[in-house]
Amino acid sequence: MLQTFQLKDLFLGNIDAKNELITNSDEERQRFVNSFFIPENIFINDFLEGKTYFIRGIS
Repeated sequence: MLQTFQLKDLFLGNIDAKNELITNSDEERQRFVNSFFIPENIFINDFLEGKTYFIRGIS
């Protein structure tokens, strides 16, 4: 059976990013993390451990 993508299934986020984790549920945290693209040349664990990083580009 062919499934059709429904617009209602697309999560576009909240109006402001500060509201993305208000309830702090597991689902909300996972959706927030999955909304980011991490380039292959970025070692995310270094960033998460607090090592110095320069982040630039459009907010």
